[in-house]
Amino acid sequence: MNKIETVSEFVPILKLNNRSLNLDFYTNTLGLKVINEENAFADLSDHGSKAVKLILEESPSMRSRQVKGLKKLAKLVLKAAVPEEVELLLYLGANYQDLYRGPKGWGFSALSPEGDLIVLHSEDSISDLMPYDGQPTFKKVTTEFAGLSHVEVEMISVNTPQSKDSQALFAQLFGTEHPVKFIAAEGEDLQVANNLTWDLVGIEVQVAKRTDFFAVKDWAERQTIGVFLDKKDRFLVLTELNGLEVTLRK
Repeated sequence: MNKIETVSEFVPILKLNNRSLNLDFYTNTLGLKVINEENAFADLSDHGSKAVKLILEESPSMRSRQVKGLKKLAKLVLKAAVPEEVELLLYLGANYQDLYRGPKGWGFSALSPEGDLIVLHSEDSISDLMPYDGQPTFKKVTTEFAGLSHVEVEMISVNTPQSKDSQALFAQLFGTEHPVKFIAAEGEDLQVANNLTWDLVGIEVQVAKRTDFFAVKDWAERQTIGVFLDKKDRFLVLTELNGLEVTLRK
């Protein structure tokens, strides 16, 4: 039985060099919206809710640096609820890397200014997408469009030399039904401290208020995982094998 009952999506936290360039990418290319900016952080959501879907943390070059070799974040997959909205982003000129087609409509991948690979689609699963090699024609399917009305994080793929250990750890915490997938890989910066590079630095998850953080803390310490528990029992931070911080909030 998993130790954590989640009540919201897993929210990736990306450290980056230039917040302005990245906000332009995530809002214009991917159709998200900024719902809050405070200090170095910017929270992004879809246009139909105020639920945070992605957190960006700006860290200038005197504090952090570009990743050497593979990034921890292999791929971030976002699933939109309305296929026509994905097509409209393409119609409006989204700068995509690869184009896909599925039973419901279009999908595409794009590289952020930090080199993060993002896939956006509206199928039941990313496995329903097929590469599209033809000459595409996109339609203006609606006249009113501010951005994606609803989107969810379908997958957060993480490169790590210890994929089996990390996957087992997440299975113990959350069971098997979670979006984080660990991929066996080697790279100079795959296990560095998360404050050093512009990369995936953590994942935030809202959990049930009845979650016993003290019990989870005791268990995590026996697993030799770094642990920090807020004195007011509001959040618990676990630092796993890749240096990623998993923040659990009630």
